[in-house]
Amino acid sequence: MPTSEPLFRKDAYARMTEAEVVAHSDQGGIVLDRTLFYATGGGQPGDSGQLLWAGGQ
Repeated sequence: MPTSEPLFRKDAYARMTEAEVVAHSDQGGIVLDRTLFYATGGGQPGDSGQLLWAGGQ
């Protein structure tokens, strides 16, 4: 499965970016080509937010 470029490592305070869906999982998850979201792991809480697109969110 493809991986996402972790933009949060370059700018932890960034709030918006454009990204492209490059894959999806059987469980309904999506994989973006880049992300600002920090994943849950190693005892760290993960980020939450919204994905917006033309005509929806």
